[in-house]
Amino acid sequence: MAEKYVVVRGDTFNKIAREFDITTDTLRRANWQVEDINDIKVGQILNIPTTSDGGEEVPSLSVVVTEDADVARASNNEIDAEGKEAGIVDVDFKEDIREWLWQVNVGAADASDVAGFGTTELGGMTARTVIRVRTFGPDGKAKALPFHLQVSEFA
Repeated sequence: MAEKYVVVRGDTFNKIAREFDITTDTLRRANWQVEDINDIKVGQILNIPTTSDGGEEVPSLSVVVTEDADVARASNNEIDAEGKEAGIVDVDFKEDIREWLWQVNVGAADASDVAGFGTTELGGMTARTVIRVRTFGPDGKAKALPFHLQVSEFA
């Protein structure tokens, strides 16, 4: 899981990482949606990884999938998406995620851009590494929409 941090004037990825006693690489992985870590903006919201009881980083994987079922951005290069039919996409994380927590939002990166846009449904797992996501337009009918899917290990 992660807590949220709002970027203030003078912040850099390195400074924020030091402030939270994490590595810059850990901060970068938690904020995979940031295209250029040297160009963060005041007011931008970043994820700050929290730790499990043992003090270790809680693993998390994220992916943004386009309406064409293409992977636009992902937390690693292994993640793949395959469109099955209109509004149904299988996302393969290439590792066993049966015991992980899942969260999905319609839109490019977070829930802020979904008002009136549509809804999603986690259709369950089709294999130990694959989650099926269904997307629906505002009318409730199946429709191909972009979405953001994140899975995290239990802390």
